[in-house]
Amino acid sequence: MTQKVDPDAALLAGLLHNIGALPILTFADSLPEGTYQPTDIDLCINEIHGQIGSIILEKWGFPNNLRQIPLQSTNWFTSTTEDLNLNDIVLLAKYHNILASPGKTELPLIITLPAFQKLEKQPLTPQMSLQILHDAKQQIAETMSFFSR
Repeated sequence: MTQKVDPDAALLAGLLHNIGALPILTFADSLPEGTYQPTDIDLCINEIHGQIGSIILEKWGFPNNLRQIPLQSTNWFTSTTEDLNLNDIVLLAKYHNILASPGKTELPLIITLPAFQKLEKQPLTPQMSLQILHDAKQQIAETMSFFSR
């Protein structure tokens, strides 16, 4: 499915796309109890985590294509290139993650997403999506165990 995008780069982009939420959560945790409501934190994360994430990745010396991921991965209809890119992979993975999550979340039809349309004539059925997730489960588990050391 993703021959046009390096799988390791796509995994790294997926791991970094929400990096800007961590300082917000850390700051909120340092505040006295009752200072804020959980909805306040959600609103703050939704509004500025992309900018913070991009700044963090810039300070860490990441290349521009990865620094843009936190900024671009919040809009389903972002399309910066004609070809499939890292942000498209992150958006499609995020979409499928939300589909698999409990709770009601409003999502646009997948066929309306520019990222999906860039897959050209490659089918993306629910069965194919589940197979991709199943195949990636081992790699995700290994990556998560690396970070929990």
